[in-house]
Amino acid sequence: MTTSTTPDADYAFWAIPGTSSKVTYSLGTFHEIDFVVNEGFRRIPHGGIEMGGLLFGHITGDGVRIEAFRPIECEHASGPSFNLSDTDLSNLEKQISSAASDPEIGGLEIVGWFIAHTRGPLKMTDKETELFDRLFAGPGRLTVLVKPERFHPTRFGFLIRENGGQFATDASGSAVILPGRGGQGREGPVPSIAAPPETSDAKPSERSPVTETPTKPAFAARESHNESSELQRSSSPSAPPATGLDRLPAEVMSRTFVENAKPVAAERTAPLPVATRLSNIQEVELPPGRQRAATFDQDRKAYGVQFALVLLLAAVLGCCVGYWAYLQLPSAIIPLAVQRQQTTLLISWPPVQTQTSAYAAIRVDDGEAVALSSAEKIAGRAAIANSATDVKIELIAQHWLRDSRGIVRFVSAEQPSSSAIPPVSSAPSQLP
Repeated sequence: MTTSTTPDADYAFWAIPGTSSKVTYSLGTFHEIDFVVNEGFRRIPHGGIEMGGLLFGHITGDGVRIEAFRPIECEHASGPSFNLSDTDLSNLEKQISSAASDPEIGGLEIVGWFIAHTRGPLKMTDKETELFDRLFAGPGRLTVLVKPERFHPTRFGFLIRENGGQFATDASGSAVILPGRGGQGREGPVPSIAAPPETSDAKPSERSPVTETPTKPAFAARESHNESSELQRSSSPSAPPATGLDRLPAEVMSRTFVENAKPVAAERTAPLPVATRLSNIQEVELPPGRQRAATFDQDRKAYGVQFALVLLLAAVLGCCVGYWAYLQLPSAIIPLAVQRQQTTLLISWPPVQTQTSAYAAIRVDDGEAVALSSAEKIAGRAAIANSATDVKIELIAQHWLRDSRGIVRFVSAEQPSSSAIPPVSSAPSQLP
């Protein structure tokens, strides 16, 4: 979960159609939501794992202001879609009831939730609509649908409950994409960018008609040409009758012509049908050299088919081995825990995330990355000297096929000098 403390220049807004109200949101918060959703989207093929989270902020007279979010735990009992089970719903109700006592929220109220739609349009399902009525019944509460795309920016759709209680469930026609953060000379929130229309293949009826010209097969064209040539030769007084052997090798043709010249000359006065000519050709015995060449061609074709099958099996086996090796890697999301000890912050994480990594480093407040020692990577713990009350800590671990990443923002109140207050431990969100 992240809480925004940025100036208005790092905010954007979406104007609610037909009203003067608007939804204002922290760009830092929504870019982190974009990061979380896309990490789930890339986790498995064909749509990934859908994520969701609670949105925190304020509902005012001129709209909604979103400052922070906290992920909603989902065990995905029925698959990778964000379909909350009974256990998930029970935990979510406890999370909502205890949110006001969380010191990280800082007095913010729950204004709605966001849901990733990686396999379908930006449209609420019947179950999502029912849960929205049950959990976020007040006016001004909203649902944010998030749709990541592989080669295009992530699309966001805002669905807000009006004062009368009604709300739209389809945001496909009003989707937006996030503007950039921190532009030079920017004053106040910037408008959201309207998402381009979704591209799709044209229907068959919309495609340009193609006029096709009937064509003869090559074999039929050659036979037609041969038939016409033979008819011309037979009609000419000086042309000898066609024997159908003019396409054979010279030595075979000469031998066949000598043996069969008299029967052919006596019996044929018109061209033979195609089937007869082909049968005559097949019955001719080829020379030994020609037979060896034909046998070699057949063996070469059979070897080519076998080689192609071997390559295909090797490619499938390689893909399986690569996918198995990919599954052996640690998770791409590193859970971090932070504990203050006087002027030092103690950062801990599961050691398996860094024990086998080629390189691991910690970066504080987007500063220079400090590489971890071998002992720190094996122990899953590191200490940094920092006395600030608001610190952003990032852990990066590089593995063979992918990088793992964890981000946490540690916020603590300044401790009075005369009282001994136990160190404040944050329960940061785990961001990829």
